[in-house]
Amino acid sequence: MAAVESDPIKDFLAGVLGGVSGVVAGQPLDTVKVRMQARPAGTYTGLLDAFQATMRKEGVAALYKGMLSPALGCAPVNAVLFVTYGYLTRAIMEPDGALAALLPGGGTEAADVAERGDANADQQLTIGAVALAGAGAGLACSMITSPIDLIKIQLQNQSAKRKTAEYRGNIATIRHIVRVGGPLAIMQGLVPSFVREIPSYALYFSSYELVKRLLLPDELSADELSATAVATATLLSGGIGGTLAWVSTYPIDVIKTKVQARDPGMVNPPSMLATARSLYAAEGHAVFFRGMSACIIRAFPANAVTFFIYELALKLMIQDESNEES
Repeated sequence: MAAVESDPIKDFLAGVLGGVSGVVAGQPLDTVKVRMQARPAGTYTGLLDAFQATMRKEGVAALYKGMLSPALGCAPVNAVLFVTYGYLTRAIMEPDGALAALLPGGGTEAADVAERGDANADQQLTIGAVALAGAGAGLACSMITSPIDLIKIQLQNQSAKRKTAEYRGNIATIRHIVRVGGPLAIMQGLVPSFVREIPSYALYFSSYELVKRLLLPDELSADELSATAVATATLLSGGIGGTLAWVSTYPIDVIKTKVQARDPGMVNPPSMLATARSLYAAEGHAVFFRGMSACIIRAFPANAVTFFIYELALKLMIQDESNEES
């Protein structure tokens, strides 16, 4: 993921495929998580109760409410995410660059087999450099993920079935938000999105790289590693990276959900800090971990699938290009 010589178009296409796959895999538990976070304490006794209540009252389709927004959002999100991440990794690799000067050792280290994909490369990014690039990518894509999350959460938080819902679909939700709150209301929750995404993506990319480097033997080149070993390492690294990123920023996600679940037309809405204080005053510290079980169960498979499909798609595109050239 931290490869220096990358093709932005291939990164983008592979990222879209991986992102959509991850959304589909994780949407049911994401809906349960959002409802546990947004509803008053005592609404559900736990993860299973929230899941069963949703299924019983609204059917299977309710678990996929709001999925279209993040699924369609994968294209612009991944465009910003991977282009920014790729730019920053290349900038760090520049010996005399400003970013390299901020990092110990210039942000690079000797690589036995750099990134498991280029046996001729002799340098790879340090884990700290990967984290910095991930943080920058998180900052950039927050501008896209915030409105996407807002639309998704507004849809997910409706209890009624589709025919009786206040608003149905993404376009109707956008119109409702803008009508009652004005054009800027579409950015409701931007500040908590920044606070969540920057450290989350820093940990996401860096832990993925760290775990994958630990799982794959240093002495073996990409050609010597079995397909099963690479696939297993990718799935485990993606799952672990995604889970760590979510767990580390989960309290912020709870606050963000509360901010984005409220009425967009609210006059003088409380700030992120005020929202956190009111949550703590009403329910104590436990409120910041409500729904975490659903988040953890969702995070591992969703992110494992995301990285696996990303790496697979990228590999297939590179192989196809090589075959055409030969």
